[in-house]
Amino acid sequence: MRGFLRVAVSFLAIVVLTQLAFAAGIEGTWHFVFAGEGADYPYDIVITGDGDDVTGKVGESELKGSFLDGTLLLEGDFYVADAGYSAPLKINGKVDGDKISGDASWDAYDVAFTASRKQ
Repeated sequence: MRGFLRVAVSFLAIVVLTQLAFAAGIEGTWHFVFAGEGADYPYDIVITGDGDDVTGKVGESELKGSFLDGTLLLEGDFYVADAGYSAPLKINGKVDGDKISGDASWDAYDVAFTASRKQ
């Protein structure tokens, strides 16, 4: 009986820890690095929400979108100081644990990006 109880408790612990890991979802601060022509452009984006209602805040810019089935979609006007103007930014990324990778477009530029969750 003790053996069964030990196995049952261990199984329950694994289930709870797995649920906690998934509960983290997309929310948090993520360090994005956009790979531009000849330079990388790093930005921290604070993401809140889940499902069909996700917001990404970077500086004064606010991006809206969704996080469904491991795919993050964000878009909104984004000011780039080096360029001196705002243009629509679209982010399409696949989340894998504490990492995101995908493609983004800003104005006429298409770039790849990676991101990692900040601790």
